[in-house]
Amino acid sequence: MFLETTLLFKTMLILSAQLSVVLGGCFYCIRAAHKAYETDSTFSRNVLQRLNEHEEKARLNSLYKAALRVSQEDD
Repeated sequence: MFLETTLLFKTMLILSAQLSVVLGGCFYCIRAAHKAYETDSTFSRNVLQRLNEHEEKARLNSLYKAALRVSQEDD
């Protein structure tokens, strides 16, 4: 089922995955800090605002799906 690979390949694969996660987090923080600087607000306020917007979208999406289910049950 699994191919035989060298230990070096497995190590590089794991390290590159970890590095991509760390770099993604760094780029996210840099982008959020840049946006906070442009809008003259704080970094944490922008991050919390984006989280609240995401939670609101998720809540509205779940309400929409529930309404669709109810309307389909009525048919």
